[in-house]
Amino acid sequence: MSIDSANVLAELRRVANPTNVAGMGRFGIAGQDLLGISAVKLRAIAKRTGRNHSLAKKLWTSRIFEALILAAVVAEPAQLTRRQANAWAKDFECWADCDGLCIQLFRKTPFAHELAVAWSGPRQRSRNVFWSFSMFRPHQRSEEAEMPTHAAAGFRLAFGVIMAHFCA
Repeated sequence: MSIDSANVLAELRRVANPTNVAGMGRFGIAGQDLLGISAVKLRAIAKRTGRNHSLAKKLWTSRIFEALILAAVVAEPAQLTRRQANAWAKDFECWADCDGLCIQLFRKTPFAHELAVAWSGPRQRSRNVFWSFSMFRPHQRSEEAEMPTHAAAGFRLAFGVIMAHFCA
């Protein structure tokens, strides 16, 4: 059965909770279009749709925060291309969509290490660096886990920025 992105987006709008949007803002969750949908409801929708990379791409174009998170869950890591990962990373609007993509999708790709190294350069956002390195799978070979000097420096900087923000 083919899942229609229009139906999924309609369901997201149907289960929206505007009261939750204000709470999301207090936690720094921002975006162009927030619906206030709980993670529990998003997981239920993802379970019904299953893995569906075509649906994920269509959901991503909606720019609805919860649709972006859902896209990360239903996307198929083996079908994600480096170009698509880079394009999606450029669309991050807050820490939550960055974390969602890194945790649910990017770290599961065969090229996760390459992305982490590429995103650790001096022009990259510190959040990308933090998550790209902190979310590696524990079973990776030790030589894959070694960071180049500039990447390690970027990681330390990102971690310091994040800790200063949350512990201030």
